Amino acid sequence: MSEELDKILKDIQKRKTIAHAEMQDQVEKQRQEKISGFKLELDLEDEIPVPAVAKTANSSGDYAANPPSERLFVETAEELTNIPAKNDIFSSGLDAESLPPTTDRPLVEKKKKKQTAAERIAWGWSRAFLYLVLVIGVSGILIFVGITGSIDLLGFNKSEAIVRVTITQEHCDDTAKLAKLLDENGIIDQPFMFNLYCKFTDKTAFSPREDVPLQASMGYEAVINALKTVKNVSVKVMFQEGMTAREIAARLEENGICPADEFIDVLNKGTFAQSFLADVPDGGEYDNRFVRFEGFLFPDTYEFYVDEKPENVANKFLTTFSNRVDINLRIKMKNEGVASVYDTIIMASIIEWEATKPYMTSVSRVLHNRLNPATGLPRLQCDATYRYLDQYLPWIDGARQTEHKAYTLYNTDVCVGLPLGPICNPGLDAINAALNPSTEAKIMKANYFATDRNDEQGTTYFSNTLAEHEAICRRYKIGAYG
Repeated sequence: MSEELDKILKDIQKRKTIAHAEMQDQVEKQRQEKISGFKLELDLEDEIPVPAVAKTANSSGDYAANPPSERLFVETAEELTNIPAKNDIFSSGLDAESLPPTTDRPLVEKKKKKQTAAERIAWGWSRAFLYLVLVIGVSGILIFVGITGSIDLLGFNKSEAIVRVTITQEHCDDTAKLAKLLDENGIIDQPFMFNLYCKFTDKTAFSPREDVPLQASMGYEAVINALKTVKNVSVKVMFQEGMTAREIAARLEENGICPADEFIDVLNKGTFAQSFLADVPDGGEYDNRFVRFEGFLFPDTYEFYVDEKPENVANKFLTTFSNRVDINLRIKMKNEGVASVYDTIIMASIIEWEATKPYMTSVSRVLHNRLNPATGLPRLQCDATYRYLDQYLPWIDGARQTEHKAYTLYNTDVCVGLPLGPICNPGLDAINAALNPSTEAKIMKANYFATDRNDEQGTTYFSNTLAEHEAICRRYKIGAYG
């Protein structure tokens, strides 16, 4: 009987050991499946406790108090309640609701989809293309800015028109505002570049200036120098009626406005926009004139800057003529008088030198009479033209330069009709006299006149015949009889 009981106990112990081993294998397998299938936030170091195998007892009767089979399965069921599984073959009927709550954090994280080789290549080409477009775009912008900035910096192929700009203290304190002012006045096109240039070259110290003459063609450096130059000093100079271009040039030089020879050179070679200049003939015999625009430098009081450009000075004289001898007066010159603007100014220049204001219209009548072929006096024979020749063709060895081409073209004792060009720059009184000769009865038939320069009033005497004229000259010691 005892042997059978031992055998039964050993058989139970064996079965218990086998069951326990199978349970461990099952638990481990389940855990590995869960680990490999999901990303669980578990501390894998905390191992699930393995149920302790019942101690082997001796044959003293311990198994009678706690039957091995009951103790084995009770311990196993209690320990398996800690396994987070919904259907555990060892849960002894426990359902999922009876298990302890799990953590609030998600147990499963979605795996990031891996890119294929083709996708990686496509994305690489896309990035390369975008980079290429970006580089080309930025390069194009930089090239455009560089070209336009260089043109603006150097003033290449830009307008040479003079623009007068006034800068205030506000502009001096902020080069960005100065750049904007220059841009608005057409001096520069790239205010940002100009401001940058001032900063990099450390040329930011400016002083308030008025009417600074600037040109777009100057370029940044010249513009800055002009703005930084000490304020221009202006001078007022009066030019009387009857002054020649040469005398005007000398006075300009005396007052520090511009060199005399440069002024004359500009009058002969310069290009100006005044419309009346279309009536000034050129070419042929007119190339022998001493000064092309003699007669059109209107006498007045002018204000110029010291060291002003000769072009600006000449332009101011011509503009004043255009304003004072207006279009209506010029139309009258073409329709009346001597039938052209240029010839009217020539006659006015002779009147300016031959007569004082009270006698100008009477002298004009004599000149008109002598130009009339019916009088039989084709030459004007005015001493004033000798005065002009002596200024431009000084005597050599006590004699006039009679062989010079201009001598015969200006000398009214030689040439027929009016001289080649004006002999001075007349005022409005002389111009109006040329257009409106006297209609007094005693002057209407006069063919000669003689002005007494020794008389403070500059009295002029008129006569109809040469004999009367010579008698007057002897009496008042005028001309060759003086």
